[in-house]
Amino acid sequence: MDSTPGMQASGWRRYGAPIYFAVLLAALLVVFLPSFSHPPRSDYWSAFYVFEQASAAGGLSGLASILTFDLWEHGTYRPLSHLIPYLEHLLFSPRFVWNHVLNFAAYFLSIVLLYLLAGRLGLDRGLAAVFLALFAFLYSHSDIVVWTFQFFTIISFGAFLLGFILYIDYLRSGRGALLLAVGALFLFGMLTLEVYALWPLAIFILPFALPSPRRRFRWRDAAPLLVYPFYLGGWLLHRGTTGELPSPTAGQLATGFLLVFFNLAYTGFAVNIVPSLSRPLYLDDNINMGGWAWRLEEAERLDFTVAWMGGAVLLLLLLGAWCLYRKGRHRLLVLLSLFFFLYLTDFFIAGTARITSDRAFYPLVQFRYQYVPNAFLALMLAAALGGILKPRTRGKAIIGLILIPVLVFNMSLGRRQIA
Repeated sequence: MDSTPGMQASGWRRYGAPIYFAVLLAALLVVFLPSFSHPPRSDYWSAFYVFEQASAAGGLSGLASILTFDLWEHGTYRPLSHLIPYLEHLLFSPRFVWNHVLNFAAYFLSIVLLYLLAGRLGLDRGLAAVFLALFAFLYSHSDIVVWTFQFFTIISFGAFLLGFILYIDYLRSGRGALLLAVGALFLFGMLTLEVYALWPLAIFILPFALPSPRRRFRWRDAAPLLVYPFYLGGWLLHRGTTGELPSPTAGQLATGFLLVFFNLAYTGFAVNIVPSLSRPLYLDDNINMGGWAWRLEEAERLDFTVAWMGGAVLLLLLLGAWCLYRKGRHRLLVLLSLFFFLYLTDFFIAGTARITSDRAFYPLVQFRYQYVPNAFLALMLAAALGGILKPRTRGKAIIGLILIPVLVFNMSLGRRQIA
């Protein structure tokens, strides 16, 4: 008897997905296990001093010093971000290997959640698996797995992914109790890292991106947005306790916006396909990518290049969106818009904030800023190829084979840097 597509999907979920993730986990350990012996670095050394002070003070005074800790006094609003490594410090110090274990586990879990979100949104599971496997080893964000101080970035990202998954489950089942969990996850994510502050607004796009017809909007569907009064109230209490960033000028806002599109082309495609373009690395208080972006900065031509290249990419994306609309690929257009909204708001907020306190090249060369953009680029590619080409098994295998050299290049470079 011939197997139907539904039976094939069920078989993949039962057998293929667990095997896929087991192999992926083993491969990730091959690359990143040597980093488990790495000592703390960079921001950790200043943080340790504050952690010890907080432990000595005890009570609310000690907790307040953790919630308002801002290493560079940039006026950040992420009260939970340093509470997380502080709890790790209390639990594990000086057994730092467990910080590595937790950070690695959170990274792996984020890949699982991306795969589950892709499935909920109707992406082809095979293509999602292929592009997420590539994402897992991309050199351009590999340092986030090694630099355990960024644990809060990974788990706050995971909180939002789980929140989106549960919100889709709510839309399908109508179970109002899920909205409480969604709101709690959104609030946790925003209080841990402010670059996610606009992500709850994605619930206005999510219903239209689902593969099944959506019901009419109900007011309670917007219940997760009730986290904003709590978030903003906390910001008012927190404001002024950690320094303050200068307000961005109109020119800096424009540069931050175009930097999103420049990053999509430069890091998203060029560096991820040929990661050696980001080398040689350079060191300050951290490890940074160098390469072309650094040379443009040294030649004082980065802002000009960001303007024309970012503008060109923006025009190409608008043209692509218009073509999809004209061809009636409305759900695919909405799906890509959802992923790009999350990509854009994350990198725009991070990039603009860095421009006001540093220079435009900074978010391009620090590995951590590429983690979330790379994740949504992987989902955008899986959605676009699945929706436009609709490849069968052979087609997916060909795509996988084409990506193998890119995967090997990224894995080998990452492994060599870690070792």
